[in-house]
Amino acid sequence: MATSPTFLFHGLALGFGATFRRPFQASIPSQASAVVSIGGGYASDRVGPSSFINGVSFEEASVEVSGGPDEEPGSFVTIAKATLRKLRILDNAFFAEEMHCQLISRHGGSSGLEPNISAAGSYIRGLHIGGVEIRAGNMLDLPDTDEAFRAKYASNKDFAQKIRETANWVPPKDVAREAIHPELVRFYEKCWAKGAPQPPTFNGRMIVGLFDSLNPATRNDQITVIGNTITLKNVGRFHLGELLVERGNRRLSMLRFSLGSDTEGQGSGPHTGTNGSPYP
Repeated sequence: MATSPTFLFHGLALGFGATFRRPFQASIPSQASAVVSIGGGYASDRVGPSSFINGVSFEEASVEVSGGPDEEPGSFVTIAKATLRKLRILDNAFFAEEMHCQLISRHGGSSGLEPNISAAGSYIRGLHIGGVEIRAGNMLDLPDTDEAFRAKYASNKDFAQKIRETANWVPPKDVAREAIHPELVRFYEKCWAKGAPQPPTFNGRMIVGLFDSLNPATRNDQITVIGNTITLKNVGRFHLGELLVERGNRRLSMLRFSLGSDTEGQGSGPHTGTNGSPYP
């Protein structure tokens, strides 16, 4: 009798979490979190409305993760979803009506094969930074595997250029270097150096922007946009639709922020991650 393949599931989802160092040491513990069992199944959580220190609040954070057999015999699917509604940071420095983060991983079950992992269905709605409406563009057409991503990057010049710009792998053309926050320059300058490898990797991972553009509805000298990052002067940096890509694994944060003025700290959410693998 044929035996069913063994599959080790991996999927997680987080609503929100943060830590602060100034004006005092404090943290916001993980809000709404779920992890699927290695054997598959279902997990979910929901919290809110919630209010915290430093003008952080949200109406609702909800997450769910599931893993089990896919439609095709011998294949498996893991789905990780996280939704955050009416998030505020420093009261009105950052506001998002709704952010939804989703990863769907499908694996054929054969050892050595890379799963297909898609972020389709993720979105940001009603985003305002520094009181200015920010319009997220369309999702980039990102292949569902690391191997296919690298192949498309190597063969499609337009795709490669768009990825370089949205992921900040090349310096922006319309923003002076001195106008870019020093923290961002320190992180990206090794990508900007002449002869630097493209695409760049960080600890074996590529960091890719999910959206093809971030556009302020009105001009504002307090806001600087480079790729998937928005800097609000004297407040901090907001990284939007940040996808970490590596072979067989993806993690997606719809928001990761780093504050560095009167209030200093960092956090993220909503966030999902998934891969899974057959055994042996």
